[in-house]
Amino acid sequence: MSRYDTLVLAEQILPFATINRTSAETIRSSIHHTGDIWTRLDSQYVVFPKMVMGERNRHRCYSLSDRSSRAVPPEKLIGEIRSGIGLAMPAKFRKRAKGMGGGEDLIGAELIEAQLDWIADGLEACDAAERALARDEEKETVNRRLDMFIYMHSLQTATRAGWLNFLGLRLANASPTIEVLAARCYETYKATTPEPLRPGEWHLPFTDSVDEGFIDISAAHSAHLSYNDLATGQLMTIPRALDIATKLRDSAPLHASPFEHQATPDRMGTAGSWARPFAHGNLPGWIQARKQIRGEAIAALPEGWSL
Repeated sequence: MSRYDTLVLAEQILPFATINRTSAETIRSSIHHTGDIWTRLDSQYVVFPKMVMGERNRHRCYSLSDRSSRAVPPEKLIGEIRSGIGLAMPAKFRKRAKGMGGGEDLIGAELIEAQLDWIADGLEACDAAERALARDEEKETVNRRLDMFIYMHSLQTATRAGWLNFLGLRLANASPTIEVLAARCYETYKATTPEPLRPGEWHLPFTDSVDEGFIDISAAHSAHLSYNDLATGQLMTIPRALDIATKLRDSAPLHASPFEHQATPDRMGTAGSWARPFAHGNLPGWIQARKQIRGEAIAALPEGWSL
């Protein structure tokens, strides 16, 4: 297909592709009071253009579960892009300027030309992915061709300090595309009333329980970023969730990141310090489920490798 024909198709889906679908939703919000310290923990489900994932990942305060390019069928991503509904675009197109940022926003005909060019590039990336599919390439290398044009789906968990770090750096004077994500997270965070928890009660995304026995179910849902089973699209059953959690924990190397979102309040120890700070991980004031898994921080080297 010629570039002209591609631009014609781009014009047809322009009204859909220019809708910014960045969003944030609170999955679980908890708070606990220890002495004079209030510690809040929030898990948000966020959707944002994958093009700024690297910037988001610079915030090491977050526990993250992300939709994997190795797991999603390429046909699904290609369909999302070709419809325009799942084609991610920069929040703004701007003139070139010295330094890291951009200059004046493009407007009028220049803006439309830039948007159409971006969409056309996305459609051509779909063409390349479909050629790879015809060779029966694995999902990962097929989907990598689409990364710049798709939305990332992610579960982000952090304490109040972590969220403030992200919001303080990204609500203004950042890439316009990640500024939109920060604004959605800010609006959601501010509108959420956290649920009080006591030590022994658990912050468990994707469940309505505070019982420790539901950690595995929460971890399975966090791994799938949904109450549903990705394999079937149906509500995940408890046996299926427990099976997924077992595989995550027992795999070699183990897949521990889905267990980073579950946490229970720590108690104060002597001299006004936390009783178990070594179990907090990246969630100060909270005992993280991942830290209860033996060997969670060290992966054995594969056979044939040694240090």
